[in-house]
Amino acid sequence: MVQDDMKHALELAPDQPEVLNFVGYANIEHDADQAQALAMLKKAVDLQPTDASIQDSYAWALLKYRADIKTALPILVQAAEHAPSDAEIGYHLGVAYWYLGRHTEAQDQWNQSLDDNPQPQDRALLMQALQNGGPHLAAFEQKQ
Repeated sequence: MVQDDMKHALELAPDQPEVLNFVGYANIEHDADQAQALAMLKKAVDLQPTDASIQDSYAWALLKYRADIKTALPILVQAAEHAPSDAEIGYHLGVAYWYLGRHTEAQDQWNQSLDDNPQPQDRALLMQALQNGGPHLAAFEQKQ
């Protein structure tokens, strides 16, 4: 039902950055229609380039779906500058640092994000990354 609702929302508001962000991010998180999700998120960031949440979603899609650190990192840094206390953005930035081999910076970012009152699901991701030797994104694992 949720997928039908999201599809309907897109039909009603195909150029609304918030709708594109919500649907695109949900699809990336659930590994559904990733190419289309990435295109939606790119459109959202083009429409609203300084929104930290939209920047984060697009950069996360680049990391999770394409393992594209080169493009994602500057976007994540900018998102973190716009929303320095957003634990989810901090987690994503830490992931980018980790896969660049900057493990100390990643761990520092995740520890800082734990101090930013993360949502329970973000706290769980942060703790997993810190306790299990970093994150494990399939896109990066397949490249090795």
